[in-house]
Amino acid sequence: MRGRLILRPGQALAQAFKRAFDFGGRSRRSAYWWFALFTSLGGTAFGIVDEYVHIPGLEDWSVFFLLFCAVVILPDLSLGIRRLHDTGRKGWLYVVWIFVSYGSILLPEPEYEIDIVDGNDVNAWDLFGYSLIYNIISGLIFFGLMMLMIFMLTRDSQSGWNRYGQNPKGIGNPDIFS
Repeated sequence: MRGRLILRPGQALAQAFKRAFDFGGRSRRSAYWWFALFTSLGGTAFGIVDEYVHIPGLEDWSVFFLLFCAVVILPDLSLGIRRLHDTGRKGWLYVVWIFVSYGSILLPEPEYEIDIVDGNDVNAWDLFGYSLIYNIISGLIFFGLMMLMIFMLTRDSQSGWNRYGQNPKGIGNPDIFS
């Protein structure tokens, strides 16, 4: 008997949290993309909350957003690894993506000090040039990795069994009861 081809949003979220420590096996596209939508909407909502609610002593931190990230990072990691397994790819590629995407939240942009000595003029390049180069290079790296991950995560399941287990949709799996 074939499984349901598309998971409903509630099923996908429940499955993501239930299998948060399960890094083996395979997961469907619908499970991954419903969870991606949940994390995007949740991250946006908690980011907005952080703009209006400030905790004394932690004004410079997005506390609610970081707490949300702490809750979803493990289910996101395990689900992404299983999704790549479903397409026949190694899961460590998703670990790189998690490091880049979540790590960019925590890494500050480099700050450069410009000393004005004896009233000498400072040109715009000294003030903004290095920051601009940093932002362009890091943006291009992030964009390239994002496009690569989207490509890999949108691929259809490998039919039948692969080295990570049976197809979660049931397509191409041997029917042992027939």
